[in-house]
Amino acid sequence: MIDPHTLIGKQVPAADGGDYGHLIVGYDERADDFLVVQIVWSTGEPWNAGGSAHRRLDRYKMSYRYQLDKAR
Repeated sequence: MIDPHTLIGKQVPAADGGDYGHLIVGYDERADDFLVVQIVWSTGEPWNAGGSAHRRLDRYKMSYRYQLDKAR
């Protein structure tokens, strides 16, 4: 698995090919969670469908729901 600290500040696309993804803004080692902002992949702009701009995603879930190897 990719070192989570190397992904901070990068954008990762959805694994299903949809036009969405996340900007990874932090990593919580104790919880093993990423702090992310939802984005529109094609533009990189933040996307917020009501609710918090930041959310937490478990590192394991990120590994199969998003293409971490395609981070930009």
